[in-house]
Amino acid sequence: MFSFLYREKKLDIGMVGRYIDSLKELHPITICSLYAVAAGFKPSSVLESINVNCWSQLRRFLEELGICYIYSSTNGPILSCPKELSSEAEVEARNLGLKINVVFEPSKRLRIEVENVLIARDPSILLELYKLYILRAGNEAERTARLGEILGYPKCCIDFFLRCRDPAEARHIYHSELIKRGLESKIPVEFWAVYHTPCTTNCRKTFELGKKYLRAIEEFSTTIYENVIERLSMVHLAWSIGRRYIDYNIVDGEIEEWFTREALRVLGENYTARIASIGRPFIYVYEMGDFPVKLTPETMGIKYVAFKASKGVIVCNPETNETYVCFTEEFFRGRTSYRYLSTVFREYRVILG
Repeated sequence: MFSFLYREKKLDIGMVGRYIDSLKELHPITICSLYAVAAGFKPSSVLESINVNCWSQLRRFLEELGICYIYSSTNGPILSCPKELSSEAEVEARNLGLKINVVFEPSKRLRIEVENVLIARDPSILLELYKLYILRAGNEAERTARLGEILGYPKCCIDFFLRCRDPAEARHIYHSELIKRGLESKIPVEFWAVYHTPCTTNCRKTFELGKKYLRAIEEFSTTIYENVIERLSMVHLAWSIGRRYIDYNIVDGEIEEWFTREALRVLGENYTARIASIGRPFIYVYEMGDFPVKLTPETMGIKYVAFKASKGVIVCNPETNETYVCFTEEFFRGRTSYRYLSTVFREYRVILG
């Protein structure tokens, strides 16, 4: 798999080691997507969230791997490519308004993350991804189908997605099947290594893809592989519709009475409460107001979490009593997405093969 990279790019263990700390600051699914592109298992990918403090290191890592990438900068969109562009690709890139192989500060979302970095080994695929994902070219159905193809999703899962009204319905159907079959606590880790929603709970093509992604990481770095497996194996609490999870490990200990009272006020009786060690969010979220959701680096670490299926979730800091998340069914009342709440505010768990 990765042996071609060692021959072609002359990567050495010391080089790999220089990037380990920065890689660990990515969400594990983002790491899987990056390595899958490098190994040739995905034609392209979207790295939706990279910590600003890691950007320079990860940019160099992509270049060491021979991966081309597009990012939004303070001076407009930038295409960086470590290989020579064909004249056709260069003309197309410039026609799309992309600056080529120049370095500018990336645009910063919430001042903490670089978002939606597009990557591919083939510049022509990368430019197509830019047109489909960023510029949203073409009609919706054709654009979605082609996006699924160049992102490397199985055809069965693309067809399933196209039959759904929206991404939230696809995830709802998948969650519903897990619950119906009693599998919500027995999900193979390979299913968490991929970004797309599987068409069924036993989609063989999704399982095999996840297996390849993880094997590629293991061959490249056992340290990163162990880190990814550990974090993919966390409990995944669906805090909203679609693919939105709070990932955590459950910690033993006593929950203070003030949080018990607050959870009862928000959720009513028969809720579940945890002391949780929360991991990195897939993307950072900062929405305050009647239904606050603050999923930032500050949210990571030991927190109190309480949830009740279909009802809501609350996350608080045990040291300051600050509320980071208070998201309930009331947010969805009157919306068409209310129909999906039966699978929300639930824990989904991993089983290792």
